[in-house]
Amino acid sequence: MNFLSHTETQREWKTGRALLAIASFLSILFLMSTAEKVYQKTQVLPEPVQKAVLDFVEKLGGQNPPARLAPKAGSAKGLVQVAADFDQPLEDFKPYTE
Repeated sequence: MNFLSHTETQREWKTGRALLAIASFLSILFLMSTAEKVYQKTQVLPEPVQKAVLDFVEKLGGQNPPARLAPKAGSAKGLVQVAADFDQPLEDFKPYTE
């Protein structure tokens, strides 16, 4: 039977508690929604900075994403050119076609 000294037991216990605290923090961090993360991060900021964050969020909330316009028929006219001899047989394939 291997008995640990009182100091070694305390060290292992503290290490275990620290690992448990880190694991629980990480699980909370990954389970929190984005809104909860923003709330938590802003709690440590000074009041004027919190006000600036609020103003920024309100400004973002008032913006609508730009509407995507549907392409119009013929809008790419002239951008693609086809060679005049496009339909002519290629010299590289001549042995296979004879």
